[in-house]
Amino acid sequence: MSLVARYASRLGMTPPADPITLGEGDTPLLPSVALGPRWGLRGLWFKCDHVNPTGSYKDRFNSFVVNLMRERGQTTCLATSSGNTGSSLAAFGARGGIRVVLVINEETPAGKLSQMAAHGAVLLRARGFGKDLDESARIFA
Repeated sequence: MSLVARYASRLGMTPPADPITLGEGDTPLLPSVALGPRWGLRGLWFKCDHVNPTGSYKDRFNSFVVNLMRERGQTTCLATSSGNTGSSLAAFGARGGIRVVLVINEETPAGKLSQMAAHGAVLLRARGFGKDLDESARIFA
């Protein structure tokens, strides 16, 4: 069962009959064998979200975003990203038929740009975006 199907009703969504999913969630929890004991913490566990489809925990919420957009009949998503969010959103958008337009900054890593582009996202690079709040706000004014 997909994450969206499992938790939709708790988040005010109608559980979709055919959810958009890439197999996200249900990532393993591993007990700490070194840090927990060193710090005197019994029961320290690590969530291994790097095994999500795009390698990011952001797959969890982007799955919900794209399913909610589809439920509402929306076809385009405009977002900002410096890396992981954009890669994940582009992947889920591609799976769900949602056009993804991303405003990215100059420091967005090449690997993440490649991921975004491979999934068909429209990339808009904005000089100085994210560094100066006033300047960033003018981009959308």
